[in-house]
Amino acid sequence: MQDAADIPQSFVISAVLGTFVMERTDDAYKGYSGRHTCKIRFRFAHHGLHATVTVGSPDGKVTFDVRSVTLEDMCQHVADWMDSTFAAEIEDFASDARYLETSGGRIAYWAYDTHLTTTPIVFVHGGPGGDSNPVKARRLRTGHPVYLFDQMGCGMSDPIRDLNSWTVSEYVSQMREFIDSIPSESVIIYGASWGAGLTAAYCGETDFHKVKALILCSPFLSSKLWYEDALENLRAMGGDYRERMLALIEKEDYGPEFRDILAEYNSRYLFNLPEHREWAVDAANEEPNEVFRRLCGPNDMVTDGKLKDFDVTDVLDRISVPTLFMAGDSDSVTPERLMQYYRRVRGSRISIIPFAGHVLASEQFPAYRETIMSFVKDLDKSAE
Repeated sequence: MQDAADIPQSFVISAVLGTFVMERTDDAYKGYSGRHTCKIRFRFAHHGLHATVTVGSPDGKVTFDVRSVTLEDMCQHVADWMDSTFAAEIEDFASDARYLETSGGRIAYWAYDTHLTTTPIVFVHGGPGGDSNPVKARRLRTGHPVYLFDQMGCGMSDPIRDLNSWTVSEYVSQMREFIDSIPSESVIIYGASWGAGLTAAYCGETDFHKVKALILCSPFLSSKLWYEDALENLRAMGGDYRERMLALIEKEDYGPEFRDILAEYNSRYLFNLPEHREWAVDAANEEPNEVFRRLCGPNDMVTDGKLKDFDVTDVLDRISVPTLFMAGDSDSVTPERLMQYYRRVRGSRISIIPFAGHVLASEQFPAYRETIMSFVKDLDKSAE
């Protein structure tokens, strides 16, 4: 059993709501994260550890009584209670967006756990034309400051003023302005899919400005290689999928037959779990937004836009910071391709997560989180 002497001067409660560093005061432990404060008063009895937890925000206070045998168990109970009590707030994607004026316009961004002293992690979303996922970033419970931003023309950021003149370098400039606004000498950058390509472009054009480490998830680093992987995946599907798809692309026929094949492809390589087939079908039938259409093309199989000749694989040979490559075992990026990228970066790590497609965080979140956190924790240890 633990008693007062066993409770340290400080401890951490890691919840989706935030990371609370609880410091001992005269009569309680207090910590904060963002707009929330947490106060814990302990009571001790022969049969365990009792505590009264009060979480306050501008909207009011909520109190919770908890019993546990150990401090570790109590912290987990409190974290679970926080996440349940504030579930609606955690799931609200828009209410806590902030805005940064950049040379290209105003971008929306999110920032969590900025009171922590660990190296910030910057999440770069996919697409192009996608948007950030603040809830997923919070669910990682990294123990690091977390920053996300919607690229120009995406999500809650301003529209691109002139798509005809917009280039990857414009996105790189915007990304640098955002990273420079973060009060830290270095950052860990996580890029997913197109976000990994933009991250590599950023590293190449800025000479790895402020980059301490990289996490490249299901990376889109070359339009040509991406298409080669798509053809290999179509071949692996068996039957005549590949031949039919090629014939339809040749005729620029993206009608019902094309969408049916794309839906089958998506159910294996975008999503992989049977319960996500409906999402795969919806994705195949969804019209691309204007940013995706101009930069990529009419669908995920055809790149005839500004990214037609996109290739940042040369940056791999210049990476000297710790790097993690990760993907699903049934990803749009084939395992063989991921291995090629991994072998080009000395000292890098690779993780291929089973039973997951390209959207692996939605399909295997526990393994996804464990892979990222194992890498981040090792970075923290090396910095000690």
